[in-house]
Amino acid sequence: MQATRAGLTPAVATASTRRSRMPSLARAQRARRAPRTVAVARASVSSSSGDEEVVPELLDEDDSRRNELEWDAQSSATGLSAQLRTTNALRERLSREMFHVKPEEVAPDVVYKSQVHEARGSEDYNALMTAWRPMIKRQLLDFTYDTERAFCPEAGVLLVRWRAEWDGAFNADAQMLNFIEKNFPDYAETNAEEYARLKRDVDDPTNSRSFTGDREYAVRGITTIKVNAAGLVTSHEDLLV
Repeated sequence: MQATRAGLTPAVATASTRRSRMPSLARAQRARRAPRTVAVARASVSSSSGDEEVVPELLDEDDSRRNELEWDAQSSATGLSAQLRTTNALRERLSREMFHVKPEEVAPDVVYKSQVHEARGSEDYNALMTAWRPMIKRQLLDFTYDTERAFCPEAGVLLVRWRAEWDGAFNADAQMLNFIEKNFPDYAETNAEEYARLKRDVDDPTNSRSFTGDREYAVRGITTIKVNAAGLVTSHEDLLV
């Protein structure tokens, strides 16, 4: 047996040497090979033959559902889904009340324009919405806001056609409410019923007033809001028509 091995021809010896190197070469190639990502299957390893073998294994129902949920979460964070989510929420709120835009819905570089005011950047814009939303009801007597139509002509764009009316620019009840809140902070507890009535009459939190067309002042306008692919407001314009 030893003589047979010693007497191997060079060709056989070379082939034997190559076979002895094959496992190490295969391991090196497998080490360099980049792992594959499979959407609906998981790779398992079988070593029954001595060499590693990649065998596809179907995902179970829980894993498949988890992949679907992850994909839905990623796709809803940007693009059309994000735009629709924001414009639908804004349409519902702005159909009931002016300037009702939440800070978390606003892009850092948002721009606001109207015929009397302009603001740039989320800090100025949010401060403006926060101040104006209650102010119009406290400064304008019986201020009433009514939406004639709210719709999206295209993805990421919301149009709200509205009208508003009020009686005079001096609201005595609002001035009284401001005075009480500033000088008598405990009034809401000591005279809860009267305070609630006064606040309800001034702020009209449920927007219960109806447009009559008979008040001293009346205006009509169109609000245009644009939303980017991240679902954030980038532009807000109020135009009196």
